[in-house]
Amino acid sequence: MNQFIPTPFLPASHFNKRHIFSFLATLFCLLGCFVNSSLLLYAQNPRPEEARKRIAAARKTNATALDLGYCYLEKLPPELFTLKNLRSLDIGANWLSEFPPEIEKLTNLKRLSFAENSRIFYADSLSSLETLKKLEHLEYLDLSGCCLPEVPDSVYELSKLKTLNLNRNFLKQIPNDLSNLKNLVKLELSGNSKLKQLPNVLLKLKSLKHLNLDRTGLKELPENISELQNIEELSLNYNQLKTLPDSFAELHNLKTLQLEINGLSEIPSPIFKLKNLEKLSIGNMPQFIPNGPLRDEPYDGPGKNTISSIPKEVSLMSSLKLLAIEDLPLIEAQKNLIAREYRADNFFQQPYCIDLKKLQAYWNDQQKK
Repeated sequence: MNQFIPTPFLPASHFNKRHIFSFLATLFCLLGCFVNSSLLLYAQNPRPEEARKRIAAARKTNATALDLGYCYLEKLPPELFTLKNLRSLDIGANWLSEFPPEIEKLTNLKRLSFAENSRIFYADSLSSLETLKKLEHLEYLDLSGCCLPEVPDSVYELSKLKTLNLNRNFLKQIPNDLSNLKNLVKLELSGNSKLKQLPNVLLKLKSLKHLNLDRTGLKELPENISELQNIEELSLNYNQLKTLPDSFAELHNLKTLQLEINGLSEIPSPIFKLKNLEKLSIGNMPQFIPNGPLRDEPYDGPGKNTISSIPKEVSLMSSLKLLAIEDLPLIEAQKNLIAREYRADNFFQQPYCIDLKKLQAYWNDQQKK
């Protein structure tokens, strides 16, 4: 009769390199969590003195930019509002329970980050964001991670706004009032998983060039997506877009398209007609996975792209410079097409791109057979 041996006491012969790696990785993760938690408890003490030092230095040098992020302030020092020359201000990742009304005194502000101030939601003081409309020169506004259930009405009055970051909020819809922002060039909506569909108002933003819709619960795109005529960068990672409408091919100015982790079994054919497309990501890159696995572990969760072959049509896309295919189950004959040089990315550098010259040669050879 076979005797049961508890897992921790398995003989050495039962272990392989993967077991050892997993054990060491787990050990380092636990150690890292302990160290990070200790540092976090230390770092998250309010630092009003540090904030005052930065303000004093800004006043002394007549600075036009000031970063008070991660000072964990519950209230901003009053001397901040005397810095009339400020053009850029970061007050993100603090413990502010309301948007400071005194900020309207900084009439020359062009860039403002109020990111990661979620206490404003839990303190039921979202109405304090009404002060935003007084900052009529704003061109850049970051309200990411503030737990906003809706876009503040005051935002729609910022007629000079060029960049609006609303990532990681609780938005369910985007009202038509957003069309008031005629100069908006970049819009970030990543992590608003309750949106579920492309807001129609986005199609009215004729100046829009950069749009991030990662993790917004999209299952399909409308046929009139082609109205985004000036769009140059479109990020649709971690959705459920298994197909694209034929009209997608009419996005003639599109240069960068990201479709990581969407449940794709093949590359949607409208992509082949994008004459100016330079960068295409169709793999399963872990950076787009909330609380994802270790970098060295493959992603096996829902929505994984399962494209097994790069078709000939891709080799005919004359403008394409980069094709990212991390963790795709490519057929054996195409595995040697993976480029060995690294591609730069926001978080990682990785050798998971197709060598496009090799791809052309591969399909030339296939044609001769």
